[in-house]
Parts: sequence; C-alpha cells; structure tokens
Amino acid sequence: MNLVEVFTSIQGEGLYLGQPQVFIRLAGCNLRCRFCDTPQAWDIPPGCSIMTLNKGVTISNPVAIHPLIDFIKEDVQRYPTICLTGGEPLLQTDSLKELISEIKKRFEIQIYLETNGTLPYQLDQIIELIDIIAMDIKLPSLTGLKSFWEEHRDFLRIADKKEIFVKIVVGPQMVNEEFQMAIFLIKEVDANIPLVIQPLDNSLSLEWLFRYYTTGNKELKQVRVIPQVHKLVKWK
Repeated sequence: MNLVEVFTSIQGEGLYLGQPQVFIRLAGCNLRCRFCDTPQAWDIPPGCSIMTLNKGVTISNPVAIHPLIDFIKEDVQRYPTICLTGGEPLLQTDSLKELISEIKKRFEIQIYLETNGTLPYQLDQIIELIDIIAMDIKLPSLTGLKSFWEEHRDFLRIADKKEIFVKIVVGPQMVNEEFQMAIFLIKEVDANIPLVIQPLDNSLSLEWLFRYYTTGNKELKQVRVIPQVHKLVKWK
C-alpha cells in the first residue's frame, strides 16, 4: 500500500482525544479541501517514514503489509487502537482489507478510521473490519469544493452499523445554512450519532461556538466543541 508516514502519538481531535494510537497515514486523496492540514498526503511520495517509540526508518512505496506490521508490532501491542488516516484511506480499500485482516489475526486491537465520508461504496466493502469511524461532513463554503450531501447520507447509513461520530469544521467563511443542513442530515440517519464541532482556528468567538453548539444540540443527542489539540500543543 502507498503510505506517507506511520507513527505513534496521542489522538489530538474528536471523541478519542487524549488516547495513544498508532497512526498509519495513507497516501492519496479524492478531495483538495481549502483548509486541509495534511496536503502532503494528497499524492504518493517516493518513501514512507515509519517512526515508532523505539526506532525510525524510511522505506519505499508501495509498502509491503507484512514488513509494515513487523515494524509497528511493539507499539501495536501497547495501545488500544490503530488510526487509519490520510489523505483518504478508503481509496486503497483492497489493501486495507489485507492490512486490517492481518492485524486482527495477530493482535487484539480496535481499528479507527478517519475519513472524509464521501466514498460510501468503498466503506461498504470493509465496514465489517472497522470498529470506530471518525467521519467528516464537508461544508462547501469552507472546503471550496462542491457539496457531498448524498454521499455523506449514504456513508452515514452504512457507518451507523458501527461506532461512529461526525466532525464538522466550522470557520468564519462558513455559510450557516450549510451547517444546519449537516445537522438535519445526521438527524435523518440517527440522532444518536455524536457530533464534534471543530473550529478551524481561533478566529471564532465563544459566542459563535455557543450558537453552533445550540443549533446542533436542538436536534442531536450528543454535541461537543473540540478544537484540534495536537496543533495547540504541537504533538505529531
């Protein structure tokens, strides 16, 4: 599979904030969001950096799955989840099937998928192998891209078979009607799906964050405002 980097760190956003995880960042993305904080994952680099707690190495892409697991096995045995992130991991569904199947044969660990939520068909191919899904809903006014309402709806319906929470990035350029549409889309599928409101930066006042929280809390059972802590404290 084609990777950007593999490393062990502490989850810096969403409902699993503060939990140590082994991160596998897959290369390639089907989107080019204006606010993307990992544009280095858009394309396939010549090599992948693997940095565990005890050693570091760079290997060429594509990375063979069995050697990859051997590199990270000590860290995988210490921590409760592996985070598959990107880019967009679901662009490499066949490789993910092989990787996750092999990991679950060898270790008792949960698989945590970070995804932009626009590839429902690909999710359906591996949903039984995933334990936790952190799904973005992309608002066009912030991404600078077209809307993905239908894709997000189909994705949520498939993902709702497993533990899932939704992240919505909010910022000063956001169109409020889009945020409301996202709330009702989640409610249409399942009002019990937790929502994480994630400020793009520190430009939004508490007043506005409370407004977004109140809008979501009227329709959904669980809403939280959680910034990207790893950026604030400069975790990997």
